[in-house]
Amino acid sequence: MTGSVTADDDYDVILDIVDDLGADNTGGEPINDALADAVEHDSVKVTFPSGEYVIHEGEGGDGFARWDFGEGEEVARVGKLALVGQEDTVLRPLDGGRHSILTLWGRDITVRNFRIDQTGHDTSTGITTVAEENLLVSNIHFDGKVTGDYVETPHWQSDDYDESVVPEDPTCLIPGLLNEDGVGRIENVRAPDGVESHSRKGAVWVNFLHAGDLLFEACEFSNFSDNAIYGSPPGLAHGNGGSVRVENCYFKNNNVTAIRLGTPGSYAKHCTVVTEADEIPATPWGAITSRAGWVWYDFEGSYEDIDVIHNHPNGQGIVEEGSHDGWLEVRDSRIELNNGGANAIRYVDGGSQLTLENLSITGEASGDAAIRLGSCELDAENVCIHQTGSGRDGFSLSSVTGTIADSVVDVTGDQFVASGSTDVAVTNLHDAGDCPSADPNHDFDSVSAGPTPSRPDGSGRDETVTGDAEGDGDGVEADHDFRLSDVDMEEAVPYQEGPYQIGSATVTNHGDETATAPVGVWSDFFEDFLGSDVAWEEVTLEPGESTTVTFYLDGDISRPGAVYEGLKISTLSDEYVFDLEILEGDDASEEETDDADSGGDDDSSEGETDDSSDEETTDNDEADTVVEDDDTGTDSDQAVSADDDGSPGFTGIITLGALAATSGAMIRRLRSDSDEQ
Repeated sequence: MTGSVTADDDYDVILDIVDDLGADNTGGEPINDALADAVEHDSVKVTFPSGEYVIHEGEGGDGFARWDFGEGEEVARVGKLALVGQEDTVLRPLDGGRHSILTLWGRDITVRNFRIDQTGHDTSTGITTVAEENLLVSNIHFDGKVTGDYVETPHWQSDDYDESVVPEDPTCLIPGLLNEDGVGRIENVRAPDGVESHSRKGAVWVNFLHAGDLLFEACEFSNFSDNAIYGSPPGLAHGNGGSVRVENCYFKNNNVTAIRLGTPGSYAKHCTVVTEADEIPATPWGAITSRAGWVWYDFEGSYEDIDVIHNHPNGQGIVEEGSHDGWLEVRDSRIELNNGGANAIRYVDGGSQLTLENLSITGEASGDAAIRLGSCELDAENVCIHQTGSGRDGFSLSSVTGTIADSVVDVTGDQFVASGSTDVAVTNLHDAGDCPSADPNHDFDSVSAGPTPSRPDGSGRDETVTGDAEGDGDGVEADHDFRLSDVDMEEAVPYQEGPYQIGSATVTNHGDETATAPVGVWSDFFEDFLGSDVAWEEVTLEPGESTTVTFYLDGDISRPGAVYEGLKISTLSDEYVFDLEILEGDDASEEETDDADSGGDDDSSEGETDDSSDEETTDNDEADTVVEDDDTGTDSDQAVSADDDGSPGFTGIITLGALAATSGAMIRRLRSDSDEQ
């Protein structure tokens, strides 16, 4: 070590990485050794004069690393460390490469004022910073769209899928706070260029060990083939439950999710999410789904003052995942959907309470409903819906209770479609009003709230929207009235050779005319996989005529321990929701199916494995990338059978293409060695 050593009030030692540590700032030689000398100090600030600095992959392939899972001398933590660039300071991997450049765990970590160079072909990198007490990552810019030898692969569930042909892509940022009282801030971090298609690179993955509070502020993450902010891992069963707050951030053309959250105290505020047709990079197997928000696990929080504009046909609004067991508030927000039939709000999988206030939904989306809800308590006030696409409904409500007040529903279909035990009081409803449009232009310098709908005057009408548990719906938009009764579906079945029966239902034509309609098994979850239907067949019934529908499962592909949540038997005019667990072989015999435990361990749907120390569990991550190039169910086997009484019946053999995507342990390697992240 050469040069002088100084100190200031914040750090015991201040070092110039060139003058004091002999680092090369011309990009010729790696600076790993200089950094190793610096972190020998327990409290040190390292300044980087303007220039270009390269970092080789290190012993463990993690760049310059000091963390619990490194190799050799890397197995250590830093104390209080600041790495600070001056003027134009560039960091990049040595000779390109696809590895992180910094992997730092320690007591107090600051990294600020750097450009990260990913402009070279086949160059992909990132920074990991996990602190115990304090974390600051500030003024970081990732330059260049990541390129590489990307090729389209078979789907990850296919026997032909070969993970080795998918280039490794480090996540740009992996932050976290290990202590419950730890505080972290990620500010002015911009990664606008993203990655090429048929890749698997995300912008941010919050370490599941995060236990403190982490704030993202004034950041941009765009054009990624994986999640932009993947903030749900701390909500895993083995996660540490830290909060993730997102404020004043911008997201454009990201696959999977822009803002994904999963813990109490987390929220998103003053953010903008935009997608363009044909601009989102696909996963290696060509899948694209782009959610503005996605809530998981024990999330209890809000999305407030959010502008969403989806011009991509697979763009979705703010939705709930099946593991969610908390509550959600969406306030003072504007969502514009212009392509496809996606929902602006979808809340059907598990959360108990949904609050919508000052929400505007506009655009040309067609089919389905602007807001699709199920099995929750709704408190909606000043919701303004104006969507002009054909066959677009306002609210689709299945077993929903609560209130809708002072709202506008202006759609081409029905204002309300209700089923199940729905009982919602609607007051001061208007058929037309002023619904503010979302603003695609994000102003990082201003966090003033955008416009909210003008509250309608008191001249609207009041009504009660109700459904019936046996199928008497209100406002059904289908051109038939097929209702379900005598529904008998298993809640748990033992793993066994299939196909085998999992239940049955009676379908009756309550209409005045002979009609033909599809009857099948589907889920809102599956619209991300097979266009929502899993297995179906058309049934023709005369007025008053009934038939028994029988459902089968192909047990050969149903993994023991899997839990399939939110399955629905649907006639389009009526539906029945159920969960199905596949028990381990020792848990039950075929004859004991009716008495099997239906609950199981909640963790079984979160993808935990016994070897989580070596492999990373990804929140059922594969479930968020399963839109298959307009494949709308062709992988489902369908057949019509006769029941014992001779009446026509329906057999739906639910195959690998659908049910296997809904749960189970899906492990994705982020690194070739230890994967604590």
